[in-house]
Amino acid sequence: MHYRLMNDYGALWPFWAQGGLCGDGDPRLPPDLEREVRDWSDQFGRLFEWQHGWPDQATAEAHRAEGERLYTEIQHALPDDTVGFQYWEIAWRPAQ
Repeated sequence: MHYRLMNDYGALWPFWAQGGLCGDGDPRLPPDLEREVRDWSDQFGRLFEWQHGWPDQATAEAHRAEGERLYTEIQHALPDDTVGFQYWEIAWRPAQ
């Protein structure tokens, strides 16, 4: 199966396949990794604003770094699947 790891508004589980958003828990991940992916997705939902992006550059960079780390872990956890990573949420509010 081919999956894409990507945050999106209203998507609580950030995995997509050819047919669109995957069902909750698809793909099946080890429990610790699943919790980390859910935390990462939850942070996007709580902090990323569609008009301004992340609250600051440090949060933006940390979220991307965590996504890249998770992507590597997911690839190892799903050796029989293809996993892509799409990261579009790069904007942040400038310091005022």
